[in-house]
Amino acid sequence: MTGSVYVPFVGPSDARIFIVGEAPGAEEELAGKPFVGGAGRLLDNYLQRAGIPRESCMIGNVCAYRPDNNDFSTLPSELVVRGIAALKEKIRSVRPNIVITLGNEPLFALTGKTGITNWRGSLLYSDELSCKILPTIHPAFLMRLRDTKMAPLFLFDLKKAADNSLSPVYAPRPRHYTLAPSLEQSLTYLDTLEQRGRPVAFDLETTRLPVLEVSAISFSDDPETAISIPFLKTCTTEMRSIPYWTLDEELIVLRRIQRFLNTARIRRLLRTASSTWVC
Repeated sequence: MTGSVYVPFVGPSDARIFIVGEAPGAEEELAGKPFVGGAGRLLDNYLQRAGIPRESCMIGNVCAYRPDNNDFSTLPSELVVRGIAALKEKIRSVRPNIVITLGNEPLFALTGKTGITNWRGSLLYSDELSCKILPTIHPAFLMRLRDTKMAPLFLFDLKKAADNSLSPVYAPRPRHYTLAPSLEQSLTYLDTLEQRGRPVAFDLETTRLPVLEVSAISFSDDPETAISIPFLKTCTTEMRSIPYWTLDEELIVLRRIQRFLNTARIRRLLRTASSTWVC
């Protein structure tokens, strides 16, 4: 049964940061305030680490009423529609520099986009609300994880939001990512990295078990450019992965990558979700 207690937005009317969750839980319903339960305490911890005073933020939810069994999908559609309208009205009233959306529901409510793990950390802009939006994972999601690989990303997202809260200006840096390179592009990019001699971050993407294969290796030595060199691609007609290169091309690419990784004068940083390894 949907809760009957209205849990309002809380925070200063001139907040630079507006934080939006999905819906209140039992502890929020009891206190009449958003994010006071376990997820709220975890959020407080990460906000502090990101240099964001909680009391400086406006905080609320897409829906102001607790859903049955804390399951957002059980909320009556008319309640959700009213909640989204009230949320947008509140954002227009506060006029924050940035809105942090926690989880899938606020992401969809304010942007129409879905898939929080795909969009988290992206700096978006809403013409409708005249402010920046930064989606990230919900702290309750972190509490459910058995490992902590998403925790550094959550902190990174909050720090990014803090930086972008200083100004209402939306000025994303142009980025150039090469995702389906030719053989010449792959070799030329690796040559350029080697010539510049700067520290290089690289990342391996693999397929899932039971067959573990390297599907792509990405390289970058600056925040605006990167290349992802694939080794597998999807065959849409057969719905399976097939080699990206011919056998001869793959051998050329692998030998060039090996030579690059063996270049002693270049510091290499292997990126994972939770760690950076210097090698």
